[in-house]
Amino acid sequence: MMTKSFVTAIALACAFGAAHAADAKRDVQQLDSASVSMDKAIHMAEQEGNGKATSAKFKSEHKGAGAYDVSVLSNDGSKLMHYRLDAATGHITKAGNEPFKKVFTKLTPDEISGAQTSLTSAIDMAQQRADGKAIEADVEHKGSAVRYDVKVAKSDGSTERVKIDASTGHVASAE
Repeated sequence: MMTKSFVTAIALACAFGAAHAADAKRDVQQLDSASVSMDKAIHMAEQEGNGKATSAKFKSEHKGAGAYDVSVLSNDGSKLMHYRLDAATGHITKAGNEPFKKVFTKLTPDEISGAQTSLTSAIDMAQQRADGKAIEADVEHKGSAVRYDVKVAKSDGSTERVKIDASTGHVASAE
């Protein structure tokens, strides 16, 4: 016999799943209409910040084409900059110095620039593998290796997380 709290929990889980699928579908629709790709937004932010991107995330907006939030670690490792770029125009609408969390990231500019695969290449690979559009991408330090964690939204509303080994360019895992 099902208890009332169990039925409520199931209903909440279904509602959350439906909302997540709707968000992913909206992300794909806005990305399809965006004039600027995530790859291009990363490239623009890297040029502005004179460094390498450590993360990028697409933010849906109720009006407009959405925006990209890109964090860039400067080539000398002295600062971590955050940029928001309009997905329709590519204009930087916000820029700021993020608190540098070197202990948290454990990433050095040499590790990022020395990787055989770039963040933008990893995004391209993940999008092809998952047949969707990247909505989030991060560089992460796993043991002694650097890898990319890319979240891809699919047109059916589901998402897939693809991890790419930065030194080989191979898919490390997908879920």
